[in-house]
This record gives sequence, C-alpha cells and structure tokens, in this order.
Amino acid sequence: MILTGRTRHGEPAQRGAPNLSQFDYEAFFASSQRTLVQSLHNELRVGPRFADSASVARSKGDMDDYVYGKRNAIQAAEFIQRFVSRVSDVTVRNEIKVNLAELHRLISRLG
Repeated sequence: MILTGRTRHGEPAQRGAPNLSQFDYEAFFASSQRTLVQSLHNELRVGPRFADSASVARSKGDMDDYVYGKRNAIQAAEFIQRFVSRVSDVTVRNEIKVNLAELHRLISRLG
C-alpha cells in the first residue's frame, strides 16, 4: 500500500490496493457469523410479538393492526428462512429452525 500525505485527522492517507495477505479472514467470518445470528435471533424475538399483536387486534376487530402485525410476522419469518442456511454452526442453525417452525405455527393460526 502506498502512503500519500495525511488525512484531515492527521492520519497517513492510503492509496492503492490493500495488502490482502494480512487480512484476517477468520476474524471477519466469525464477526459476520455473530452479526448474522444476532439478526436472526432479533427476528425470532419480534416475529412472535407481531403475530400476538395481530391476534389481539383481530379479536378486537381492528383489521388494520391485524394486517400490519400479520404482515410483519410473515416478513420476519421470510427473513429467517432466507438467511438461516448461512449459519455455519449446525446446532445454532437447528435451534433457529425449531424457533422458525414455531413462528410459522403462530402465523398459520392467524388465518
């Protein structure tokens, strides 16, 4: 990498291609896996809440909130379904799939 001058923060400015031989692929992969699993767990937390909200709204006759809750629960399930296969840890992936099946069950009860 070629250093050229300084940035406005006083750090050396860099130009040219980064030295990929020094890139820590294992750390990058581990970090991306943590982020992926966190995102999937977040969706597993909010998906059932949206389904419950939709169920309550339907029982109260509030069809706008019912549609909103059901749509968001479905979107959470679709997100999980799309990305769960990218989880490298088989145990974590299977745990997520079990919870996804429960979310699908809650959505199917909404009608």
